[in-house]
Amino acid sequence: MAIPSVYTTANAELIEARAEPIHLHYVEISAQDDRVSVVARGGMPRTKGGSYDNVYHWLVTFLGSKICYIKEFFDTLVVLETSRDPAAPRHQYRA
Repeated sequence: MAIPSVYTTANAELIEARAEPIHLHYVEISAQDDRVSVVARGGMPRTKGGSYDNVYHWLVTFLGSKICYIKEFFDTLVVLETSRDPAAPRHQYRA
């Protein structure tokens, strides 16, 4: 599955406009068998004002003591909205 070019462009613009690295706040971590689930909130101030704020979920699968697979989820609409208008208010998450 190809990643749409509008998303990759928005993501590149977002990273380029960061004032400092993203700050993560881990909300929930749980483990079962060979998998670990991590939910986090991320915030990143932007050089042109506003901030990029999103909620992330990572599902990490282990094979023995090594990571063999990571699946990441986040709201790509927030990436697109933030790259278009960094000062616009965003919808709020309850994670």
